Amino acid sequence: MGIKVKTNAARAAKNLRDLNYIITENAERVIPAAAINFAGNVAEDTPIDTGKALSGWQASKSGPVYESNPTITSPEGVKSAAKQKLGTSAKEAYVSNGVGYIGLLNHGSSQQAPAGFVRSAITRTISNLKGFRVLRKGSAADIEN
Repeated sequence: MGIKVKTNAARAAKNLRDLNYIITENAERVIPAAAINFAGNVAEDTPIDTGKALSGWQASKSGPVYESNPTITSPEGVKSAAKQKLGTSAKEAYVSNGVGYIGLLNHGSSQQAPAGFVRSAITRTISNLKGFRVLRKGSAADIEN
């Protein structure tokens, strides 16, 4: 008794194209969602004295932004501005801070926040992404922002 295996190359190719589309679509949705989530997390952890370090957190699709936005005065404002700039789909996203002393703050120069607050925000963002399934259609919508 033999074994017969039937393949359908055209159907297999279509299934691979469909899978590629789903992966690409989900990736382009998770990128801004993750950046928005990170922007909110890092803004919440940024020590605030004058507000300059907080207003330095900027999101962009085209590269780092090193200018502060003085109209941003709260972590919610950072997150809202990130949502506005990044939207719901992007191939890449940046969250940056060009304030000259942001590195010193991250190394613990302020008593308001522990050293490593940026890493802590990254860790929380990654935790929020753990349920993301790249192969499930629409799974990027599961990321809370």
